[in-house]
Amino acid sequence: MGDSLKAQIARSSENARIARDNRDYFSLGMAYSENPLMQMSGLGDLAVFGTLGKFGKLAPNSTGQYLGSRVFVGQEVDNLFGQGGAVINGKVIRTVPADVSARFQGMGYLDPISNTFKSAPLNKTMAVDHIYPVKEIMNLPRFNKLTTEQQMSIIHDRMEIGNFQPLPKTFNSSKGSKLDWATYRKSNLNPVYEQSLIDTQIDIERAIQRQINEFYKSNKGKK
Repeated sequence: MGDSLKAQIARSSENARIARDNRDYFSLGMAYSENPLMQMSGLGDLAVFGTLGKFGKLAPNSTGQYLGSRVFVGQEVDNLFGQGGAVINGKVIRTVPADVSARFQGMGYLDPISNTFKSAPLNKTMAVDHIYPVKEIMNLPRFNKLTTEQQMSIIHDRMEIGNFQPLPKTFNSSKGSKLDWATYRKSNLNPVYEQSLIDTQIDIERAIQRQINEFYKSNKGKK
């Protein structure tokens, strides 16, 4: 490993440490995305945000106010796969629990049009997007063979696969449950962002399927 690469890794690692200590998760996401080891691992910017969602309460925004108490509810559940809910075994559940939503409030996001990091809009609740959509999760092989608790844990990403990202509500509504999201208000998404989204969705789908298979095997062993 060359000296310049080592220096870049050390610099981004130090920036990440400072941001984490200051609970500045937007800067933390930037530091992670600039780390050569993170880049070489194939973990894209979208997955970085999924990783950041595992951390605790976020730092206050520039007004000094915490937004953690304001949660994303989403659309009314007037269809099975709306932004706010899904039906599992006849029970309507929130696809983004309040504690998950709270972790993303105030966090910056990767802008789909410019493919650049932007700060969260002030005084607005950020939506929390399933990078790999809930509708597709529920159609994966053997998902319907799992217990309700196991299904909910996958949808809520309790195994921390990294299936959540923060998005302004207008972007989240546009993306919806699409696997081929390419336009926003008649504008094309940034091609690098679009390809990164596709690649990340493929990786997350594989990880979720592995978890489904593990749950399924475990259930069979209990019979």
